[in-house]
Amino acid sequence: MHNLSRFVLVFYPVKKSDFKELYQMMSVAMMNAMLGVGFTPEEVDAYIKR
Repeated sequence: MHNLSRFVLVFYPVKKSDFKELYQMMSVAMMNAMLGVGFTPEEVDAYIKR
């Protein structure tokens, strides 16, 4: 669970090689979740950049 937003991100199945790009996977998942609940692309971009 993300501490500030309380979004839950679940990744499965995760392979050892996936951990090389974990930050990228988490960022994309977070952006998709935020867009899915109605945040604007600008709000999502500002959130991810902080």
